[in-house]
Amino acid sequence: MLTDRWIESLLTQKPLAQLAAFASRLLMALIFLLAGWGKVTGYAGTAHYMQAMGVPPSLLPLTIAVEACCSCSASGRAASPPCSPASR
Repeated sequence: MLTDRWIESLLTQKPLAQLAAFASRLLMALIFLLAGWGKVTGYAGTAHYMQAMGVPPSLLPLTIAVEACCSCSASGRAASPPCSPASR
């Protein structure tokens, strides 16, 4: 398709590819941050839900910590080059 070729040609330009990689990593970090924040603000409800699903509520702090680490990991790689065939 014409649109696919146009998008691909835009993303092979180095500055735009880096901006797209940066934006996508920040948005992925935001997903993890919002999920963790929802668990922190609704701690009791999340613990009850976990217990109802057969998961021990004592794992909730670990779950929150993993989501926080994933958000830091996703945003921390924002300065690395994009993984594309053109950059290899």
